[in-house]
Amino acid sequence: MMQVLFDRLDGIYPRSWRSQFEGASPEITAQNVQNWTEVWANAFETRGVTPHMVARGLGNCLDSYDRPPSLPQFLKVCSTPGRDELVAPLDNPALAYEAKFNPKLAAKAAEAVKRPEDETDHLRWVPKILCKYPNGHTSYAYKAALEVAKERGIRV
Repeated sequence: MMQVLFDRLDGIYPRSWRSQFEGASPEITAQNVQNWTEVWANAFETRGVTPHMVARGLGNCLDSYDRPPSLPQFLKVCSTPGRDELVAPLDNPALAYEAKFNPKLAAKAAEAVKRPEDETDHLRWVPKILCKYPNGHTSYAYKAALEVAKERGIRV
C-alpha cells in the first residue's frame, strides 16, 4: 500500500513530491524512501488509518494542498470527510452532513444525466471541463479532467 501511496502523491505533486527524497544528487535515494515508508506506515498503524481513509486523504489533498502534505497534514485529511461525502443544501452550506455512498443511487443519477452523444464518446466531459475552468467547474473536477486527459491522450 505504501508504494501505491508514494506513486499517487508523486502523481499529484510531480516535481515537489520527489524532491523531498533526493540525496546529494538529484536522484531519489532508496534510504530516504525507506525512512518515509516506515514512518508513515507506523503512523497509519498506530492511528488505525484504513485504505479507505487513505483514498479519502488523497482526494482531500487535491482540494486542500498545492504542495505535498506533511504526515500530520495527511493524517488530518484522511479523517476529514471529502467533498463527495458531504451534502450541503445550496441555500445554507452550514447544514452540510456526512453522506454514505450509495452505488444504486449513483448509477441512477449517472443514467439520468446521460446524453445520446455519450453512447459513442464517454469522455466528452473532459474537454468541456478543461475549457470552462474556473467558471464552470470545481478545482477537483478540473484536476480529474487533467488526469484523464493525460492518461487517454486527449488534447484540448
